[in-house]
Amino acid sequence: MKSMNFLYDKRKIVMRLSFVLWLVIQVFLVIKYWNLPQYSDAKLYMDSAMECYMGGQWYPNIHQLNSQQYLFNPGFINFLILELKVFGTFMYHGIIGIVLNLILLASVRKIIEELVNDEASDYATILYCLMYSNMISSIPVMSDLFFTCLLFGSLALLRPKYIWLVLSSMIMCYANYTRPLLVIFVASILFYMYFKNFGWKRIVVYSISYFVFSTGLSLIISSNTAAKDASGSTLGVNLIMGANDHMNGTVNDEVFKKGDIGYIEKNTNVYQKDSIWKSHAIQWIAQHPVKYVSYVPIKMTRLWWGDNYMDLPLNNLATSNTSLYSKLELCKRAFRIVGFSLFYYIIFFLMLIGLWKLRKKIWGYWGVFVLPIILACGMHCVLYGGMRYHYSYVPIMILYATIGLMSFKDKKLLFLTKKKF
Repeated sequence: MKSMNFLYDKRKIVMRLSFVLWLVIQVFLVIKYWNLPQYSDAKLYMDSAMECYMGGQWYPNIHQLNSQQYLFNPGFINFLILELKVFGTFMYHGIIGIVLNLILLASVRKIIEELVNDEASDYATILYCLMYSNMISSIPVMSDLFFTCLLFGSLALLRPKYIWLVLSSMIMCYANYTRPLLVIFVASILFYMYFKNFGWKRIVVYSISYFVFSTGLSLIISSNTAAKDASGSTLGVNLIMGANDHMNGTVNDEVFKKGDIGYIEKNTNVYQKDSIWKSHAIQWIAQHPVKYVSYVPIKMTRLWWGDNYMDLPLNNLATSNTSLYSKLELCKRAFRIVGFSLFYYIIFFLMLIGLWKLRKKIWGYWGVFVLPIILACGMHCVLYGGMRYHYSYVPIMILYATIGLMSFKDKKLLFLTKKKF
């Protein structure tokens, strides 16, 4: 008994120290990057939000609808506009980011404690706090943390009481408005509710609530912005970047130059561009099926190979045009990615161990949470890869990595048998 208490205390101490160190690092980074310029997508988000704020509008306005390439994560940009209405500046976004990161960590802890046990939630906290992307994600003005916080915050609130079901569906609705990825998670949500014996009435209540909130949000958007509804317009641009003569498995702007299939004359709005790009991409795929399929491994490598995208918008390194760099500079960037991704690689390895240990149960309850990762891989095989896009699936990775870690001392996974499903 004393030995068990010692291990318990030791685990708690390591968890708390990891958390405190993680929090201190974030505060240090907020101070380091306080009010400094940001680049890449972060700058686009900030510029779009500022334009609407200065005009007393919400995103997108008429000018943006007709001038931008596509709608940039509208749920996030409207959150930034609200931030400007409250503070009048983006100066405090790092502090807001830390709060979002704390909410996300609390959600991950709650979910894993519910699925496994308190011990697992402690190990998950340690793993979460060791990842570089989770240390720096609060600093850049990017949609990744905001979306992931909403997504897993919604899942943490998924409980049998009707009030929680309604609240969960409302948050999920806005998460989908930020990034239209509900299709990747909907099967897992419904299977989870089934395995947890929520009953068909609660599943119906959740579904109807989501539909009501989604309809209401679309009406609000169509009344207060230039957009026609809550849907985005990014499928076309994402598809054509992964299906063109210059494709490299990730973001590549070459396709949009004059004379290429992605080039579009002016006087077209974001919806027209989306339709044109989808049409051109499908035609290209039909003409080059072998080349298109041959890039699937490269896209998957681009998606999972590193974990330091979050600091690139802070240092003006987030460019896909690798021709700007010498071979030496490219090697330095590669070493930089690998160096900052060491704990990510450990978590990835532990996740594989966890999945292997659960292989006999993967077709049942424990396979429910793998579905989003499988579907995400499928989506990026069709579109293109990029290491920022695995960020939203990191909590799922941590779930299975935690099980993999705990399997070293409990090879039969007896700690999972205590949960009834």
